[in-house]
This record gives sequence, structure tokens and C-alpha cells, in this order.
Amino acid sequence: MQGGVGLSISRMRRVRAGRHVRTSRGVASIAPGVAAALTALVSPSASLAQTAECLDLLDTMCFPGLPSDRVGGVFWGVSGDGKVVVGNLQDTMRMHAARWSPEAGWDPLGLPGVFSEAYAASRSGSVIVGAFWAPFSHAFRWEGGEFIDLGPGAAHDLSADGRYIAGMLTVAGSNRAIRWDGAEARDLGTLKADNSGQSWAKAISADGSVVAGLSENDQGRIRAFIWGEANGMTALPTAISDDEMPNVWGISADGRVVVGDIQVIGNFAVKWEDESVHRLETLIEDSTLSGARAVSQDGSVIVGFADTEDFTVHAVRWTEDGIEDIHTIESAIASFATGISDDGSTIVGYFSELEGDRPFIWRTEMQDWGKVLQSVHAMADANAIAADASQHAVATLARNGFLVEQGRGGMRLAGDLFWSGSDEGQGIGSGDGRSGVLSFGYGLSDQVTLGASVAVFGARVGTDAFSTRTGHGAALWGELSETGMDRRGWQASFAAGWGRQGADVTRGLGFENIMLASGKADLDTGVLHAALGYGFQTGSWLVTPSVGVSHVRTERSAYSETGSDTLASYEKFRLNRTTLTAKVEAETKVTEFGRLSFGVGVEHDVRADRTGISGSSDIPGFEEFFLESGIRTHRTRGFATAGYRHDLSVDSTMFIDVRAGQSRLGGRGEAGVSVGYQLRF
Repeated sequence: MQGGVGLSISRMRRVRAGRHVRTSRGVASIAPGVAAALTALVSPSASLAQTAECLDLLDTMCFPGLPSDRVGGVFWGVSGDGKVVVGNLQDTMRMHAARWSPEAGWDPLGLPGVFSEAYAASRSGSVIVGAFWAPFSHAFRWEGGEFIDLGPGAAHDLSADGRYIAGMLTVAGSNRAIRWDGAEARDLGTLKADNSGQSWAKAISADGSVVAGLSENDQGRIRAFIWGEANGMTALPTAISDDEMPNVWGISADGRVVVGDIQVIGNFAVKWEDESVHRLETLIEDSTLSGARAVSQDGSVIVGFADTEDFTVHAVRWTEDGIEDIHTIESAIASFATGISDDGSTIVGYFSELEGDRPFIWRTEMQDWGKVLQSVHAMADANAIAADASQHAVATLARNGFLVEQGRGGMRLAGDLFWSGSDEGQGIGSGDGRSGVLSFGYGLSDQVTLGASVAVFGARVGTDAFSTRTGHGAALWGELSETGMDRRGWQASFAAGWGRQGADVTRGLGFENIMLASGKADLDTGVLHAALGYGFQTGSWLVTPSVGVSHVRTERSAYSETGSDTLASYEKFRLNRTTLTAKVEAETKVTEFGRLSFGVGVEHDVRADRTGISGSSDIPGFEEFFLESGIRTHRTRGFATAGYRHDLSVDSTMFIDVRAGQSRLGGRGEAGVSVGYQLRF
């Protein structure tokens, strides 16, 4: 419903030459908590690619569940709980009234005729009103899959419970303001003494007892009216002269305050309160362009637009302290406030740039609403990449085992660098990492060595959405060889490790016209690994085919954001992955002291959790969410390795290993290099 209960978007265009503003139906106010018509542009299940495309089209809806034969649409209203958006879907031949919900996606209402539109929804979204053409305009009420034809005309607004509807019917060629109680129509009359002429009901209070709109009077002029059960239709006073043309846009929940504007050698924002009229303050002296578009539940805060000294139009709000310019996006050439929360703290509208119009949300600073929502989606990608990089770093602990003879000890020191993943253009960046591992082992026999490793490591996301601090980890491992140091016959290895890394998380990096939100979280990763192989000699080469299985689990702690007008809290994030690996390695002696090795293999994730995040926020319509990462995942990946070992003495060796292959995430590959020193004592 309008006037603090429903939402529709103003389709007002930019100010043209002569500072004339052209409008059409559709400016209304916003539901309790600022219900999210604009928010629905980015659904929890939409991919980031879809999100970016859809948000560039303010008047085009790209919602999940959009039938393939639909080419676009317009959204006009939203339920009070922010869960149901109403409007129309368009194909090449027809325009269909439709509703959208997170559960069902877009659902055409099934109205007759070639064209139909849904204008408003009740607080719960169960009742929808609008108009269909068959072939002339008819008002309708829709509920539970069934609709009622209310007669020739249009239904514009409804009460919070959906019982009362405000609109108009065409009777004997004249438009008449109507309040429906269910399907029963009540003609509210006109301002003419003989009750003839035309009238239009535009807005209705939360309980349906007060209606505001427009009507002809005895002088043949259009006047704003207020209607109540006790006094009937009463003309609202003029603000400047009898020549003015009024328009009504919103009403407070209790019906005391009506807002709109008047046209008379300019356009002026006004409010009617207790049937008296007040011309609202402007940003500049002698302004001739302003308009009020919505009002808070108690009528204390009004939003709209006003012109400035540089001949642009800015979104504004009016309070008892006067007018406030809330236009804070420097790249915007104009902005318009069109909706407000019940308590007046949150304002929505749109701003204009050379590329087009974009929605905004304001609490203390104007933010691009679409990009705020995109930034939350982007955190799903950031989480996925950060978790993958952390798993990669901790997994190195499982690859640092070695063999020594019975009764001897050994030490291995290795430094690793790796690069992995891709954001595929979503502004998140690839993951990379580095680690240093120190391992000690002891030979229980010539065939069995047990040991432990400790590590320090770091992993980050390319744009520092996750700016991770240095982590630490530890592992226990074992190496088994049927023939000991010769590594012929059966070979086996196992490892169990754990690592922790703290992170400073920043949402909004890479996005324009939004406030950055920050938080702190920990990444805990555990790894289990086992492998079995068989080594055999063929010519000068030692060839070892093997298979292995590893399970990695990463847990990101829950955290809450600070620093922005729009804040989110994220639930604990878990990512489990079980991977089978098959590979073949071959090693040969190339000098008296040097050995060269090569390997090829394939990995396959037999289990991989969805990389999604869940949480809650104070972003309208986004109070609770589960968002999946839009980054491609490769469950089967090939890789190749190469290495060189050089014996410095009988008991000491330098080595270098490189690895390249398909990254698990994104469209690019991964690569890594390990350099180290090994000593037996």
C-alpha cells in the first residue's frame, strides 16, 4: 500500500531543458522496514553475472524464475514484509501482471486480456491489486490464485490487511473515486455540489479509513481531497492560487498527512496536514521545482526532490528542522527520493548518471542500492576463494614427509609459493599464498618414518576483500616404503594437519558509491591425507603410480560488520572437500649428484560443499540471506609436476619442485613452487 506501506518506483526521468519534470504513475512509499522492491533486483540465487546485468536496467526486472519467453518488465509495488514484489512481465506480444517472491520467483497472475499490471500488495503480500485491459482497463483484486474483476477502472492502493482498496471506476464515461470493501464498491463522490464529474482515489491509510486523491470541483478545476467516514470527501486547500494543479502521492499511516505537489508556473512540494496546506521549504530561494513523494508513518518526515543553484535536482528530506539535501554521490547528475521507512530513518529512490538511472538507499549517506546488494553477493566469492587458498596452504603440510633409516633423524625445511583461482571479472581477485614448513622425522625402521611439521603461512584474496594475517599450523605424518630409501615396491603415506589464519574482511572494495563495511574473522582448516603407490624400475627411471584421498575442512568464524549504514552479520561458514588423486611420477639420475623427476595426475572432488554464505542484515528486503558463489568450480582437474634434487653430501639435499594445473575455482589455472633443504642425522 502507499503512504508508508507499499512501494513503487517513480519513473520520473531527468530534468530536461526548461526544468520540466515528466512523471507517470508509480511513485509511492515504502513498507515497514523499507520493503525491498529494489532489493529484489538481486535475489539470493542470482549469479553475479546476472546481478551486474540486471542492476544496470532500473526499469527491467531480472528475477529468478523469469520465464524464458519474457523480455522484461516493470515493478510497481511491494508487500509490507518486503517478500513479495508486484508489477508486470513483458513478452513480445503481451504484458502480464505478476508477483515475485523468494520462494516462487516470478508468477504471472493469470489475468485475462492482452495487458495487465499489478500496482500494490498488502502487508503480507497475499492480496494484490491493479488493472487489466480487456480491451478497456478493469480494476482487479487478486488473492490465492483467484482474481475478482472489480469493474472498468483501476485499483491503485490497498490497506495493510488487504481489505480496503482505493482506485477508480469508469461510470457513464466519468472516472469515480472508489473505496472497495472486498468486492463491494463505494463511490466516494466528487467535490461538485451535485456529485457529478470525475475523481480518482490515489492513496489509502493503513487501516483503510482515510482515502486521498483528486477530484473535479464546481469550478471545473482539479483539487486534492481527503475522504473519511464521518465527513465524506473534503477538498484540501490550495497552496498558491486557484490555477494550481495538484497531485497526491502518499499518505501517512493514520491519514493525517498527505503529500504531493502542485503545478502553477513551476512545480512545488506540499503537504496537507489536518486539512491545512503547507508549501515545503526548498534548497534555493525562488525555486520553482520541488516535489514530495512519500511520508513516514507518523507524518514527521517527508522525502522528495528539489532543484539546486547549479540547475540540477537533488533528493531531499523534510523534517521539523527544515529541508536537508541528501544527495551525496558526486557522479550523479540528479537524484530523487521516492520511498521512506515507517520511522523515517531509511530513504530510497534513484539517482541519474550519464549511463542511466540507479536505485539508492540513504541513512546517513547516499549509497548505490544495487551495488550494496552486489557487494554482499561478492562476499560469497570472497569466502570461497579465501577458503580455497587456506586449504591449499594447509594441504602443503601433508606433502612434507620423507624417509630416513632406522634409528636416524631427519629435518626438512621448505618454502612454498602458489597462485590459484580467478574472480572472472567480479572484482574479487584471485587467491594466492605462501608458506614455510619445518619438518622433523625419525626412522622407526628402514621402512617406516614418523614425523611432525610446523608451518607459518599466508593466503589472500586479490583485492584484499579478505586481508589475511600470517597463519600457523602443525601436522603429524608417516612414510612407509617396502624397500626403504630405494622406494621400490609398495609405498604409503598419511598425514593429519591443522592451521589457523586471522582475516580482516572488507565488503565493498571495488564498488563505487557505497560505504565500506569491515569485520574480523578466523579461518580454521584441517586436513587428512592418505596415499598408496607402487614403485618399479624401468631402465634408468623409477616409476611410481599412486592413488590418494584427502579430506579438507575449512571453517570461517561468524562475524559482524561495522563502519557502514548497511551492515550484515555472517553465520559460521564451513567448506568440506574430499578429493581422490591418481598420478604417475618418474625419477631418473641425471648427474652423479642430481636427480630429475616428472609427474602427471588428475584430481577429482568426490564431495565438495556448496560455497555459499548465510546471515542477516539491516539492508531492506535482505534481512536474511543465503548466497552461493558464482565462481565456476572444476571438480576434475589435471596437473603436472617437475622437480630437481641435488645431493650436497651423503646426508644433505637441496630441492626444487614446481606444479601447474587447473585451478579448482575460476577460469585460470594454478601454479606453485617449493624450494627447500633436507638433512639426515
